[in-house]
Amino acid sequence: MKRLDTGAIYELSGGALRIGRDPSCDIVIDDRDVSRQHAKVESDGARITLADLQSTNGTMLNNWRINRPEILRAGDVFVIADVSFEIQDQHQTRGEDTSFREGNDATNFRSAKPENRSFRDQNSSYSKPIAATADEPSDATAFKNPMKTVSADLSAIPGLNSAEAVLVRQMGRGRITLLVMEQNASNKWSIGRLRDCDVMIDDQAVSREHCLIMKRGDRWQIDDQTSRNGTYVNDLEIKMTYLSSGDRITLGNYEVVFLPLV
Repeated sequence: MKRLDTGAIYELSGGALRIGRDPSCDIVIDDRDVSRQHAKVESDGARITLADLQSTNGTMLNNWRINRPEILRAGDVFVIADVSFEIQDQHQTRGEDTSFREGNDATNFRSAKPENRSFRDQNSSYSKPIAATADEPSDATAFKNPMKTVSADLSAIPGLNSAEAVLVRQMGRGRITLLVMEQNASNKWSIGRLRDCDVMIDDQAVSREHCLIMKRGDRWQIDDQTSRNGTYVNDLEIKMTYLSSGDRITLGNYEVVFLPLV
């Protein structure tokens, strides 16, 4: 089994590997989105299984959230928070250097976007969602690592004093567009094609009521609202998950970066 961000190889010759935030785990992931005892990979010599240990944010296998132990095969990729692991066959694993290597790019994950999403590009016209635009740094590094980016400095942009968060869309040529999530009493923001939505996106591939973002204490949650084309967070289709600053959200043809401001 290979951890894709570091290149570390873990032998599965029998027994179990526990993955989680607790230091007692066999594989420790120091991330608040990872439960203390998050998941378990187990081998009986004949097959390998993956089980979620009732974690808060779930375990994704090949872009699906698992709810029971699943048998793993060579080439399968499972994801915990933003860390991906690939199951390799025995010969491939033996050919690898089993030292814990640091890759050149810690964001080089293998979870590609699903291929069966054929959306037509629309030349959308915006009204409600566009609150401001701002020049992006010339080297476009602000969202180079969207899985773990820190919040951008948006203090120079007017009109954000009453905003809880923004959805940032890169427009090319060093330009960004901000979709503002204004403060409200319910701490809920509907996103979709309807003009009544808190964030309206004029794109035919976006459902009328596509998804809902909620703030629960100091955590952010996104729920898909049975949309036609699905809601994707960091290229994984979700029904519900928690958001971190810098997460990429894809709705139809629309991709934005989530940045909380408070």
